[in-house]
Amino acid sequence: MKLISLLTDWNDRGYYLAMVKARLFSLCPDCSVLDISHSIEPFNIMQAAFVLRETYSSFPEGSVHIVGVLAEETGQTSHIVVRAHNQYFIGADTGLFSLVFAEDEMEVFELDIPADSFQPTFPTYHRFLQAAVSLAEGRAIEDIAVKTETWKKKFWLLPVVKEDSIQGHVQYIDNYENLIVNIDRSLFERVGKGREFMVNLRGNKVSRLSGQYSAVPVGEIAMFFNISGFLEIAINQGNAASLLGFSVNDIVRIEFLQKPSGTKPPEKLF
Repeated sequence: MKLISLLTDWNDRGYYLAMVKARLFSLCPDCSVLDISHSIEPFNIMQAAFVLRETYSSFPEGSVHIVGVLAEETGQTSHIVVRAHNQYFIGADTGLFSLVFAEDEMEVFELDIPADSFQPTFPTYHRFLQAAVSLAEGRAIEDIAVKTETWKKKFWLLPVVKEDSIQGHVQYIDNYENLIVNIDRSLFERVGKGREFMVNLRGNKVSRLSGQYSAVPVGEIAMFFNISGFLEIAINQGNAASLLGFSVNDIVRIEFLQKPSGTKPPEKLF
């Protein structure tokens, strides 16, 4: 199956998406096209990286992904293809792909397809589509790109871990305004060791995990580990980000209320 996905910040009101899909089917009538999202905030490569990171593993091997976010080629930003997990990812070298994959998971190639000199501002329509169709049809990546050992790197904020707390950050807010926090279940269990905990969300205190949204009454806070294993904070049939006053990168702190078993009390100095 020739599967090509699209991830962009175009939204659905303009004509860019229709142009790209029409040309894609002209170049490859038997290709299947899947829209990951076109609702990425304009130029927000961190948001695009999060969405791509959470979705690519559901695709079959051989899938080709086009990322049309901040895609213009400049003197400092080249166009690349990343091969990772037997899939291909096409986009600009903005550091986005380094947020999706570990360095040892990816091979990076610089595209060797001539750019369209008449439309340099819309590479997704020309260069990216040509590369995607070539790869989807089974052409070797070395025929359209040259391997490189240098690419831009960006990094996620990491949780700050102490004996009695984990300080994380809101990494993503979905369309329901649920908060996705960069604290995963394994970290929570490793630090918490089964202890009771408290999360203070702008004065709203939560001290237990819920199994799902509807585990709490409508309008109350549900907190659980989602399908990707990350801490999610929601309001049942409500909008957590707006109602709780949270934005991306805001701090979420988990306080564990008991000392781990075997911990010695501090010695008195006087």
